[in-house]
Amino acid sequence: MSGNVWEWVQDKASGSALTHAVRGGAFNSFGSGLKATWRNSYAEAKNYVGFRVLRAGLSAYDGDLDNDGDVDLTDLLMFESCLSGPAVGLTEDCLCVDADHDGDVDLADFAAFQAVFAP
Repeated sequence: MSGNVWEWVQDKASGSALTHAVRGGAFNSFGSGLKATWRNSYAEAKNYVGFRVLRAGLSAYDGDLDNDGDVDLTDLLMFESCLSGPAVGLTEDCLCVDADHDGDVDLADFAAFQAVFAP
């Protein structure tokens, strides 16, 4: 998303603890300044600097835990072996089951799995 407003990113501009980095160009930018890789910096807010809201979540979860191209009973058994409840840590082999990336495998993860399950 380039060219609307400069995107205010979390990084500080190199060499300054007070200046934020921005990227992507604004409506008044030209040429290479419109590329997402183009960086600039501002010490204070401007009317052409904004931010992007991002929610990482369940939409990218495909449920195919055994990577065979479908979500079936084998995937359900793999999911079931990782189901632990809220605030219970994950083992290495259960990281891919944590659909909402909150550090556990609970009913919220099961809801995401159930949405893509097709026996």
